[in-house]
Amino acid sequence: IYNEDKKGVQLQTHPNVDKKLFTSESLIGLKNPEKSFPLNSDVGVLKWRLQTTDDAFIPLTINCWPSESGNGCDVNIEYELQEENLELNDVVITIPLPSGVGSPVIGDIDGDYHHDSRRNILEWCLPVIDAKNKIGRA
Repeated sequence: IYNEDKKGVQLQTHPNVDKKLFTSESLIGLKNPEKSFPLNSDVGVLKWRLQTTDDAFIPLTINCWPSESGNGCDVNIEYELQEENLELNDVVITIPLPSGVGSPVIGDIDGDYHHDSRRNILEWCLPVIDAKNKIGRA
């Protein structure tokens, strides 16, 4: 990870990550190589944040097109990669759903989806977004 970007990106490493190694060589490694992160468990090792009002820095746009139908609401959602030189991996777009309406009916969708009825969300999962599939729909 090379953070020579002057756009205002803030990076924060996990407490067990060697911060000196990350700062000097842009590598993520453990402070103590004798220890490891838990297996089969998602652990965030690097958090990043970009706070800006300039839309030119947005790598991915997402548009929602709701329309009322006879028995509810139809929603078309689409994404578009704004910078073709980027490759985004394991993208999950979380869509909030109203409670008490049951499972959503999904038509054509790029990628996969998972409905979490306990949290009232639909997760739209896209393994790769790059120049070859810069536009997608759900």
